[in-house]
Amino acid sequence: MHQALEALESDNPDIQLRAAIALRERLAQPQMQPCAGRNCGSTNPNQHSAECFEDYEKATGQGAALVAADERNKLVAWMIKHSYATGHGDTIEDLLRELEWQIVEREREACAVIAETPISGEQDDITMEAKDRAAAAIRARGNT
Repeated sequence: MHQALEALESDNPDIQLRAAIALRERLAQPQMQPCAGRNCGSTNPNQHSAECFEDYEKATGQGAALVAADERNKLVAWMIKHSYATGHGDTIEDLLRELEWQIVEREREACAVIAETPISGEQDDITMEAKDRAAAAIRARGNT
């Protein structure tokens, strides 16, 4: 997860988008909680008994909720630092959904700016109109 958060700091919007998607997929998976010493009898490493969770919280001094809140706060700080809106993101998953569409929107706008920028020298009216239409079409993709 740490590598994906670092990838979000990339200047490349494509890398940022991939990292946001990877984080969302990673966080959608059940989280494996370490067993603090009791044999809960679970054959699934992602599921432990209530006693295991209690032992883990006592042993570490941190509950699962505190860990999740800390990770959420790191993501919120990163989003704010990089001028992304957090919206109504109460969970990490909500924040990643907000981040994903904003990265796509920024990439779309960057493409539109490139499309409408004259390449060199004077441009005739027909060429400039075509560039404006191409940029408008790129921007319109975000409204569908």
